[in-house]
Amino acid sequence: MKIYQIVPSLSYGDAIGNEVIAIDKVIRELGYNTMTFSDYIDSRINIEATIYDKNTFTSQLTNKDIIIYHKAIGSHFSDEIKDFKCKKIMIYHNMTPKEFFLQYNKKTALALENGIKQLEDLKGYIDYILADSEYNKLELEEMGFKCGIDVQPLVINFEDYNKKPNEDIINQYSSGTNIIFTGRIAPNKKQEDIIKVFYYYKNYVDKDARLFLIGSYNGTEKYYAKLRGFVKKLKLTDVYFTGHIPFKDIIAYYKIADVFLCMSEHEGFCVPLLESMYFNVPIIAFNSSAISYTLGDSGILLNNKNYIEYSEVIRKIMQDNTYKQELIGKQKSNLQKFRKSFTVEMFKNNLNKFISDMEQEK
Repeated sequence: MKIYQIVPSLSYGDAIGNEVIAIDKVIRELGYNTMTFSDYIDSRINIEATIYDKNTFTSQLTNKDIIIYHKAIGSHFSDEIKDFKCKKIMIYHNMTPKEFFLQYNKKTALALENGIKQLEDLKGYIDYILADSEYNKLELEEMGFKCGIDVQPLVINFEDYNKKPNEDIINQYSSGTNIIFTGRIAPNKKQEDIIKVFYYYKNYVDKDARLFLIGSYNGTEKYYAKLRGFVKKLKLTDVYFTGHIPFKDIIAYYKIADVFLCMSEHEGFCVPLLESMYFNVPIIAFNSSAISYTLGDSGILLNNKNYIEYSEVIRKIMQDNTYKQELIGKQKSNLQKFRKSFTVEMFKNNLNKFISDMEQEK
């Protein structure tokens, strides 16, 4: 028996790419042969992976094998996997509703629309699903999937965050109030709402505050231009768009951050929330999609978008150290649910149970 991972794009440093690498290691630790197939493989990826060719792949596939398919966007894999004569596990990372992208990138919107249609068509063809949040599991159940579905949080190697940060960033911005948000510049993440909160906070609470919007805008250039125009219209200073930056820079921004502000309206998991917990950065977030499941009983979760209220919460964090430390303490406690040793063991148990059930069927 071999266990293959399939992912449309195997990118370096993103959440799904890191998950694929972590799972590859776990599968090998369990004693199984494995390989990853993808349409794109970043040259920095250091696992056994190869560019997908349908004929080559299917010729080596047997009914004793297992495919682990990572689903996050529309892909030809969703159609082809139906014909694979083996057992199929899907890891569901969720897909952003197309409506967020229609105005800014119609190609992405179409891919997301196709992804949802393909997902619905997979009902009856998938033997087992691992959803990386309770929110994703509920979505699949509402969609009508009848196979077994378990929640399997992303496997995150927090040791990676112990690498040396960019000291220049730390030295430049170590004083003053630093508000950050980490994540792609994307319309579902609602960076314009973060800017609105910052406008009030900077103009009426702390004139020396800074806002750092950390993330790539590749593929969302129209949205990025809109945000830059919005900042200019508001005559705001100290708003920084970093674009795609090295990992050491990301670590540095977490180290200088006073508050992590998330106004996103769609997340399937939201890894930056855990990163903020790891770096002891108080979190304020709008209650949407998977945010509450990842935050658990920690952070500040608000059910509205009253920008003055968000600003006043930031003020309280900056002025009341006892309150701030209570927030950080709860976040540290919540982070324990996502420690690598726990999520790896959970994945091993889920995979072993599936394999055991397979063998009993023979």
